[in-house]
Amino acid sequence: MYMTTIPVADARANLSKLIDEASTTHERFEITRNGRRAAVLIGADDFDAMSETIAVLSDPVLLRSHEEGRQALRDGDVLDSEQLAEAMMDAGRRVDGGCPPVPPAHRTTRRSCPDEDLAPEDRPRGLRIHQRA
Repeated sequence: MYMTTIPVADARANLSKLIDEASTTHERFEITRNGRRAAVLIGADDFDAMSETIAVLSDPVLLRSHEEGRQALRDGDVLDSEQLAEAMMDAGRRVDGGCPPVPPAHRTTRRSCPDEDLAPEDRPRGLRIHQRA
């Protein structure tokens, strides 16, 4: 991957501009001190993506689950939007992006969308298409 190399003095003088470029264009900047690599500046989204990739690759269970999902896609084991909506409704989830229904016995005076309004046993567990072995 291409990176622009700049001395630390130039990076200091243009830090705001470099941050804007890194976050909007995904450009990466290698910063040198006395002609040697000292740091790399990347956008926060790129850093988060790299961190998540490292987490997946270093967790054997998560990596296996990811590979099973990729294999399911190759095998055509997928749902179209109507099938997904039906599965979500069957699981008690709203399809329109709204909050899941709250049983009257578990409603609080403050009604917000997060699941903290529900008793732990009534909180949605999410839609699981593939179960881990």
